[in-house]
Amino acid sequence: MTDTSKQPRWTEEEERILIEQYEAIGPEGCAKLLPLRTEAAISCHVTQMRIRGVVMRPVDPFDVAPSEGQAEDPEQIARRRFRDADERARAAIFERDRAWREFAKFKTARSRLDQRPRRVA
Repeated sequence: MTDTSKQPRWTEEEERILIEQYEAIGPEGCAKLLPLRTEAAISCHVTQMRIRGVVMRPVDPFDVAPSEGQAEDPEQIARRRFRDADERARAAIFERDRAWREFAKFKTARSRLDQRPRRVA
């Protein structure tokens, strides 16, 4: 059993592997790709990543690399482009909503200032 108190911090490379591979191969497969991590540690870290809002990449059966010498399927290219455009659109919507929340906080604080009684000099 691995002593988890002595484990190094999770690197960006390890987290990238989890994001890309966890849904497809599960904790057992990820443990083979990350020899310093146990299945339990991987499962716990994935749970924490989900709580933080990290989105795991879903398994796409059309997203398999072509064999050597084979041309990439046009449908596969179209699906990848669509998925990338969808991710960019979601990021833009998130950014727009964040900006709107910031504006609403400012507007609320400003309206509270306007409601205070003013001193007449």
